[in-house]
Amino acid sequence: MRLGESWDTPPPEVLKIHMATTNPSPIILLTATVVEMLPLVKQMQLKKQSPLSWQGQVAGIPVIAQVTGMGAQRAAQAVREAAQLFAQSRIVYAGFAGALDRSLDLGSIISPAAIFNEDKLTIDVDGQMTQSIVSVDKIISTPQLKTQLAHATGAVAVDMESYGAAAAAKQLGITLTIIRSISDTAEQTLPTWSAHCIKANGQTSLRGVLWTLLSGPWRISEMLLMQKQAKIASESLAYFVEGKMGQWALN
Repeated sequence: MRLGESWDTPPPEVLKIHMATTNPSPIILLTATVVEMLPLVKQMQLKKQSPLSWQGQVAGIPVIAQVTGMGAQRAAQAVREAAQLFAQSRIVYAGFAGALDRSLDLGSIISPAAIFNEDKLTIDVDGQMTQSIVSVDKIISTPQLKTQLAHATGAVAVDMESYGAAAAAKQLGITLTIIRSISDTAEQTLPTWSAHCIKANGQTSLRGVLWTLLSGPWRISEMLLMQKQAKIASESLAYFVEGKMGQWALN
């Protein structure tokens, strides 16, 4: 992937934004999907620049928000590009995670001090919480799989992007903050059709949503439940991220 390929706005435009906001350095806010990003930009009143990017200020600090798309490779590429385009900026990767620990409720926030993968390779990140997150390359959809992964790794939550983002940050010698909000509990089974509703670039797939409903109208109740859970997770995430940015503005 060439420089800027995973950013929705072309590099010259992004650099123009950066030149106007270099003092202080902007906070770069990344999420895998638009669903995760929209409540954040709404809470912080960021202005839309393109279908996958927003900008604004929080507590006097410029914020540039970008949807990276799903998966570790896209997350890593976005971190590399952000670090090159916005040197000295704080990079935050935020979004949802699935619970592996039955004590975690919807909307529980995890900002770990370390991220690891299924091989238990660990990378330190900028977090103070003792709980750990494991990143995998597939959706962990059933309580049985969640229990197995919890026992194998000791993690309390799972996602698909954090390790990739952390690995890129470590390679570059930069600080990365991971903030995740629980969107499905350890006891919950995720419907198999949910993967069809998000495009690889992080946008909602209207075709996928329509296919899901037409091929199984009974899935409406499942879809409404997932929307409700996403709302709980995203509101909790938005408040936490905005609060952290306020703290960083004072330091």
